[in-house]
Amino acid sequence: MNDGKTFKQHVREEIDKLKVMGFHEKRQHIWEYYKLHLFVIGLLIFFTGYTIHAVLNPPKREYLYIAWLGNPAMFTQLNDLAQDLNVIIEDYERYHVVVTSYASQGNPNEDQAMQARFAGLMSMGNIDIILSTREGIEELIDVGWVRPMDDVLVYLPNMPDKRFFWRTPYGGRNPAIMAINLEGSSVMEAHWLMPEDLFLTLVVNASRPYEVSKALRVILDEL
Repeated sequence: MNDGKTFKQHVREEIDKLKVMGFHEKRQHIWEYYKLHLFVIGLLIFFTGYTIHAVLNPPKREYLYIAWLGNPAMFTQLNDLAQDLNVIIEDYERYHVVVTSYASQGNPNEDQAMQARFAGLMSMGNIDIILSTREGIEELIDVGWVRPMDDVLVYLPNMPDKRFFWRTPYGGRNPAIMAINLEGSSVMEAHWLMPEDLFLTLVVNASRPYEVSKALRVILDEL
């Protein structure tokens, strides 16, 4: 507006122009001269609405993140398991349990992408528990991705010894309880997740041992 006219005068002129135009002329004129303005307004409306929605309806945070590395399992099986484990959460409106499969799918590209995501979440400390077969647990111990479960078992003083999976941890000298045998778990059996060769172990940098102990109580029918 460097023609000496005020903003109000420009607005009045635009209104006068639009008054004498037909519908199609108005639409063409507005689009030709104000499409950038409309685009900016649209963006502002979108981000304002998104921000308000995020404030009023924040996404649920992870109360516990479980990585499945056992035999191939369907999404519905693991999702149903997560729903069963949500019983340990007091504030279900804000938190939820996540169970995600990182088991091999037989597709090299998909497997590589899953392994990269798994390694990234591991490095950030986002994964708490790993569920895997006996062979899988031994491999995880050998590469130092899991740790002894002492800080979980302190909340489970009555855990029977027969469930303990003893191994020497990576870099350690003495055997320790590195996993819990889930054989006989009715929760796992209900979802056809083969508990006869299924073990639960704690990720090396997991930070929620109490929450893990609560999940174990549910899985082992003790809650």
